[in-house]
Amino acid sequence: MRKLFAIAAFCVVGMFVGCDSESSTASGGQPGTATAEPSGIVGQWIKTQRSGQIKSSNTVYTFRADGSYLKTQIPPLDEKSYFYRDSGTWSAFRDTLKIVSNGFTTSFDSGKTWTSDPPGTFYRPYQITGNQLILTLEDDESGSDVYEYFVRKN
Repeated sequence: MRKLFAIAAFCVVGMFVGCDSESSTASGGQPGTATAEPSGIVGQWIKTQRSGQIKSSNTVYTFRADGSYLKTQIPPLDEKSYFYRDSGTWSAFRDTLKIVSNGFTTSFDSGKTWTSDPPGTFYRPYQITGNQLILTLEDDESGSDVYEYFVRKN
């Protein structure tokens, strides 16, 4: 009887070892999709230099509370030739932002014609410090980390 109790106790403990509530995969079985969207990322973010100075070519992310996002890039006033827009869904888990793009579109002729890229899923390490959002990208050529800086717009 003791042996049976010990085996049952071992099995019960074994079911819980290594599990924590933050790594739950109950929402579809995919790691990183637990409902851990930090409210701090919701809002509009405009791309800046590292110093916080707004760049002349404005890229704006809008992360909505419903899990959707919109990304637009507007050229400087003296150069109205390149436009970029993207939309899709987002979620965050720990320090990783998951962006599921519907497929971004670009125009190189002031919006007269648009080309589309296929949908994609991107995982970006991120950090929010005060009113600054820092996204980490990997440089395609060198493989080293590249950082994009954004400041809260609203």
